[in-house]
Parts: sequence; structure tokens; C-alpha cells
Amino acid sequence: MSSSRYPHRYTHETSLSPTKNNALYKQGKGQGEMSLERYHTLCAAIQRKYEFTDVPADFSKGQLFPRKGITFDHYTSYNLEPVLGIKLHPRQDGTIHPGDIKVYKSSFVDSWKCREGGILYCIGEAREFWNMVLNYHSTANTTGMRQWDKLFERLRKSDFDKSLIPCMWFAREGGCLDVACPFSHDKEACILDREKVLMKRRATLGRPTMRDISLREQRQLAQHRENSKSDSREIVKHEGTSALELWDDSVDDDEEELDPEVDRIFKERAEIKKICSNPDCLTARMTKKSQRESGKIEDPKMMVCTQCKITYYCSVSRIWFVVVIIVTRLGMDFRKSANGRIGRGTKWNRAAPSTSS
Repeated sequence: MSSSRYPHRYTHETSLSPTKNNALYKQGKGQGEMSLERYHTLCAAIQRKYEFTDVPADFSKGQLFPRKGITFDHYTSYNLEPVLGIKLHPRQDGTIHPGDIKVYKSSFVDSWKCREGGILYCIGEAREFWNMVLNYHSTANTTGMRQWDKLFERLRKSDFDKSLIPCMWFAREGGCLDVACPFSHDKEACILDREKVLMKRRATLGRPTMRDISLREQRQLAQHRENSKSDSREIVKHEGTSALELWDDSVDDDEEELDPEVDRIFKERAEIKKICSNPDCLTARMTKKSQRESGKIEDPKMMVCTQCKITYYCSVSRIWFVVVIIVTRLGMDFRKSANGRIGRGTKWNRAAPSTSS
């Protein structure tokens, strides 16, 4: 490989020279050392050759309670450093709560870096990885990810063959630079996985973001609370009803019903097609089905942003958006022209005429 060509994704450089490509060769050595350490950590985790230890809280890191640590004294194939200061929360039967497992799985599946680096990269996310390992060795007998469960079994049967494990560098932007890397470099599988991620991301383009939906819900809930307060004041004022008389004895505290309006606000998020990206507006276009059910036929015109081609603005917000752009550009043009006149030696920077004759 020539020294002028930098490696890229889905490549495994096997011809790097310590003399001609010294910097890249050293980088590859570093990649190999980290991959080997992660590999042996995985082997120790699968074989259950680890022990727990208590770690005092580190107040400098904002820790208020003691944490757990994992040591590898019984693993002799490699000198592994202990993993300290992580939260492990097995239940009495050794399992991890299914809800937590679902969150940990989602954090790996939804992370592009974890998808690129594979399981060796995920080992670096200590809390998520080790809680899933604990669940694997419990009565649940699963990490929560079927791919990992199958990989663990294949590794056991193959005496932990490195070629079964995806390289943690191959699918990343710089590629694998370890000339002697023993891990899998399956370009076709990596590209297929990348396409799945990109297809999922493309499907979300044009949809309202969770930020906009949350802002809209917060505004609706605040408005509902204000309306509820005003309604209560009107009842007390006009009907002369005391606070005690407003109490309904038929409703138990433990069986408090959800406010129908609040329930409607939260259910409405599934029917939102587009939201105006102006945070002071947040006008929403709903699905036809939602409009028919609510009896409100509202179909505000949404236009795509001329700058990013992704976000949407309603007609009112778009007018203000265009005005802001025009004013901003006029200001920039004025500053440029002023700087140009100053640079050419106009009256602002000319030297004052000499008073001596």
C-alpha cells in the first residue's frame, strides 16, 4: 500500500510495512492489542471465569453508592485488567429484569458504532454487556440477543475460534490495519447490515422528531392544566360549591382514573404526520383517520425547509423564517460591503490631514 493512500471502510490492510507505513503500522498494532484484550474478556465472560468485588463509591465521579467490580483471577490465558465501578443489578434468582435487558439490547442495536464494531466493541460498554452476561448465566439462559447466544454456543464448540468473531475495526471508517488480524472480515455481511441501518434511517426522514412531539405534548398538557384550573375557579365562584363538596366518595385514591384529555394527548402522537419545526408554533398535521374521529378537519399546509430539505414549517412560520433569512443575509451583505470600503481606504480609515503647513 502506498503511503499516500489512506485506508478506508471494509478493508483489511495486510501489506503495511513498519518502514514505509510506520504510522499506520503502529496504529494497526494498537488495534490488534485492543482486539486481543476484548477477545479474552469475551472468553472469560462465556466461560464464567470471573469474580465480583465491591468498589467504594467515587465521589469525584458523582457516585453516591458503592459499585461492583469484576476480576479475572481464574482466567489464566491472558492477564486481564479488572473492570471496576459498574452497576450490576441481578435479582434474587440471578436474572436481570427483562425491561432492563430490552433497554441494553436497544442501546447496542440502535448504536451505529456498536453495529460497526460488533461484539468486541460492545464489551467496552461495561454496564450493558456484563448485565447481559449475568442474565446469560442465570436461569434465563440468554443475553437478550439471539445472535449473541448463538455466537456463544459456536465459540464453545469451536474452542473459541477467533475467525467466528467479527473484527471490531473492519467496518469502521479507517478499516482494519492489523496485518495479522485473526478475526472475521466479512465485507458482504457488513455492507448488508449497514444498508439495514440506512434504510431504517431513511424511513424516519420526514417524520416528526421525538423532540418536536415531546415539546408539543408538554405545551398541550400545560394548556390543559391551565384550563382545568380556570374551570375549577368558575365552579367555586358561580355555584358556591365548597372544596369538600367537590370530593367524589365513589372514587378510590388507588383507582384514580387517567384524565381523558391527557390520555388523548399521549395517544395522539401516533397520528401525527408532520409538525412545524418552529418551537413557538408546533402546528401538527394529523392523519385523515384522526381528523375523522375527532371531528376536526384541520389540514395546515406544510412546506419543506428550502435550506435543509428535511424539516417542515407551516405557512405562518415559513413567512417568519423567510423574513429572518432575508434580514440575516442583508446584514451579512452590509458588513461585507462596509469591510470592503474600509479595506480600500475610505474616509473611515484615511489618515487625518496634517494641520502643519
